[in-house]
Formats: sequence, C-alpha cells, structure tokens
Amino acid sequence: IGQGTFGMVHRATWRGGCAAVKRVRPRSREQATTFVREVEALAQLRHPHVMQLYAACVRPPADFWLICELLSGGTLAAWLYGSPGARRAPQRSLSERLKMALDVARGMQALEEHTPQILHRDLKPSNVFIDSTGTAKIADFGLARILSPAAMVSLTGETGSYLWMAPEVIRQGRQDAHEPYDARSDCWSFGVMLVELLTQQKPYAALYMTPVQVAIQVADGSLHPQVPPDCHPALAELLLSIFSPDPLERPSFGFIVARLEGVLHDVRQAAAAAQADSLLGRWFSRPAMGVGGR
Repeated sequence: IGQGTFGMVHRATWRGGCAAVKRVRPRSREQATTFVREVEALAQLRHPHVMQLYAACVRPPADFWLICELLSGGTLAAWLYGSPGARRAPQRSLSERLKMALDVARGMQALEEHTPQILHRDLKPSNVFIDSTGTAKIADFGLARILSPAAMVSLTGETGSYLWMAPEVIRQGRQDAHEPYDARSDCWSFGVMLVELLTQQKPYAALYMTPVQVAIQVADGSLHPQVPPDCHPALAELLLSIFSPDPLERPSFGFIVARLEGVLHDVRQAAAAAQADSLLGRWFSRPAMGVGGR
C-alpha cells in the first residue's frame, strides 16, 4: 500500500482486524538501529493521536517487521495538497486545518511528556496519517529516539528533512558542530507544518530555493517560515516564539495545544456567526409577501 523510508508497507489481517505491516531490509547497522528505535518509541506509547504499534519482529541482520494500526485516510500531505498528479488541492476550511494542527500538537505533547521523553526527529505532513474518522495521528518514528538524560546532551547527527529542520539540527551536520538539541527541535518542525496548514503552501515555496539553500540560511539564522499576515494574532505570536533561534525560548507542546484550542474556538465561533448572518441576510432579502401570499 505504500513505500516507507526503508521498505514497503503492506496491508494485512491482524487478530480479525486490518493492520499495516512495514517490512524493512536494513542495508547497514545504522538502519537496523533506526528501526529498533521506532519499535522502542511506539511500544511505550498509547495515545489517540499517535499510530498504535501492535507487534514487531526484530531479527537482525535479516528482515525486520513492524505491525501497526492501518490508517486508511492517507497522509496529511495528501489531505492538504491532494494526491500526486492532482490538478488542484482540496478545499479545506481554516477550522479543518487548525483541527489537524491541534491533533498533531496533542500527539507531540504526549511524546514530550512521556518518560523518558521521545523525540520524533522527522515531523512533517508526510509522516502524519489520518484514520477513517478524520483524526490525525503521528507516524513514521524511523528517526525517533528515546531520550534519557544522558542522551539529551549527547544526541548528534543530521537527520530528517531539510525544509522542516530546526537550525540546531542542520548545524549538527557540520564537522565542527558540538551543539546538542532535544525535543524543542520538534517544536520548530511543527511550526513549519503549522504555517503549511495556514497558507496551504509547501515550506518556502515562494522563494524558489533548493532545500540545501534553505537549510544553509535556516542554519545561520537568516531564514524561517514567514508568519501569514492575516492569521489570528494569537497564532502570529505563537509562531514567532516557535521560530526562536534559541531552542530554550520555544514553547512546550502543552502550551501550543492550549493556544491552538483557544484559536480554534474563536475561529469556529466566527464561522458560526458568519453563517448565521448569511442566513439572516438571505431571509430578509426575500421579496415581501402580500396578504394571502400575493
């Protein structure tokens, strides 16, 4: 049913229900370690906005298998932009897009507050899936890692996708870099995704730059996604804090969830009021009826 980072994903039956089976053929010790990280992360977590792991078969150096819930609604990227080759993107209301952002933020809050903390490291729309009820769930923990206190100060290496990477993550790819990073890097990635949902455009699309060019400017602090000029003031303030060059100044996902809940409430109220005004306008614009309907 699809192609994952390291292998194919198949549809299967598991204990009377449907499941997704990810088959991985690691080409190196590093890839094998990456898959084990995914198993470790998912096995410790049960949350409505995180893909559920059912079982795993880990027998290095042969094939690895991961059995998890089947999320039939496709990826958030396809939901937002349409399937590859689609002539036009789907029409999504602001409240629908904010609801998806809130789903993802709630899932990330669960990772952040888990003990030990879980760092996703590759958060982007193509790694968020939607189930049959329209609920967004975080998936593809192929680059995740359980963070013990020691790991939080020694984590290194360049992973993930350039357009969603935080500056400190990109800088880790430099030979002379010794800058640790932690779960607040996921906060930056979420911010990039939030701008995507608000603008319905891919990151930095208006700049006509390659991902590597974007990464260079993000790493030196001269570039981050632009806050949409017409967005809710609370969202504008939130995004500015998310894109702080200092990770310590970025908000927690608990704070992000609370802020998004408030904004979504405001947007839904405004939409309901606008709909009521429209109905009243159509009613009062009807021709007056005379006595007897003449």
